[in-house]
Amino acid sequence: MAQHNILDMLERGLKVTMNSDDPVYFGGDVTENFHALYTYLGMTQDQAKHLA
Repeated sequence: MAQHNILDMLERGLKVTMNSDDPVYFGGDVTENFHALYTYLGMTQDQAKHLA
């Protein structure tokens, strides 16, 4: 997760989405995914506002 390039994509102006893919099977939901972005990548609230 720490090597994911989502922040670079946002900075380049790309349309980026964050979602849960089959949360029952993988055990993660949208809230947990946002938490991971903040915790492991240091995503800011301003960056999160630009997620499509």
